[in-house]
Amino acid sequence: MGRDDDESQDAPKRILLVDDDPMVSSTVSRALARAGWIVTPCPDPAAGVRAFAEQRFDALVTDFAMPQMTGVELAETLRERAPDLPVLFLSGWKVEGERLRSLGNARAMQKPFRARELVDEVHALFSDAPGDPVDDD
Repeated sequence: MGRDDDESQDAPKRILLVDDDPMVSSTVSRALARAGWIVTPCPDPAAGVRAFAEQRFDALVTDFAMPQMTGVELAETLRERAPDLPVLFLSGWKVEGERLRSLGNARAMQKPFRARELVDEVHALFSDAPGDPVDDD
């Protein structure tokens, strides 16, 4: 789902959050919302795919390893509709740089992390995004 042309550049970014751990999802959702983003949390990839079909999102923040579908598979599925969708993977282990480079416009954070680190990574994710309205001045 792409950005609408008539949308204000000042409108808060919408983030789809997919994590099967309720505690992580709640913590991440609160941190991102406090930073001013609109967060839609989903408990599993199937719910994330449904939410993505129903509304527009500016980024995906997802667990890297989930039982039903990996974060990479989820990102690939969503990018069929939005090829430039920025993705931040949250992982219990280090995600190799080459794997991220092959995905393009993706970052990873190793759990545990602090709220400030998460917010900084999402800011960096948006600044890396191709065609990001903030970069078009």
